[in-house]
Amino acid sequence: MANERSNQLLGELLTEAGLLKIDDLREAANIARSQKLPIGKVLVMAGYISKELLEAAIEVQARVKDNLIDYELGLKALAIVNNTNWPLEQALSKMWCTSTA
Repeated sequence: MANERSNQLLGELLTEAGLLKIDDLREAANIARSQKLPIGKVLVMAGYISKELLEAAIEVQARVKDNLIDYELGLKALAIVNNTNWPLEQALSKMWCTSTA
């Protein structure tokens, strides 16, 4: 399963986490292509996601690719980041503490 998710696109990660609507992703992707901008920058500029959530999603994407965290754990951590505005590390720590308690 990790290999299937190791090349997950940023927009797919955010939509699967329930943090971005597919229609908003399509619109942002069209703008990104036409303006030759990174999709993440367009998502933030359009107000679809926060800069902090973008940074956390990029970090989750990298950690999943490097097999440092499970994909599903990454999705849950992103939801915590979105709901609390915590940094990713804090969200992951909270999840690990909760799961071992």
